[in-house]
Amino acid sequence: MTSRIRWAAAPTVVVSLLNFPVAFTSGSEYLSDPAAWATTLLGAAGLVGAAALVLRQAWAHPAVVVIGLLNVVAGGVVLATGHGEGIVGTVLGLAVIATAWPSRTPSPTMDTSAADARHTAGI
Repeated sequence: MTSRIRWAAAPTVVVSLLNFPVAFTSGSEYLSDPAAWATTLLGAAGLVGAAALVLRQAWAHPAVVVIGLLNVVAGGVVLATGHGEGIVGTVLGLAVIATAWPSRTPSPTMDTSAADARHTAGI
């Protein structure tokens, strides 16, 4: 796992710390109890995923991408209902996805020598 993937732990921790206390705080006039608990569970899953990224667990990468996607969707829903707080989850979710998305690298079995020769020759 590259260090780029481990950088995904930073925005994942931030968004998770913002999500985690939602069910325990009162005063959310626009969020139902099940939605608040789902947000708290998403925060807990994000903290576990971020820790797994740092510990280089194989399952951490796809889990963190899904956590980022869920934060983008949830933030979009909150924005659609007219509450500006959703922009934070949307932006941080996009940051998680951008840092955790796998980079495109050539396959080790791909022979690029012909392409390299054409490029060098200016063809």
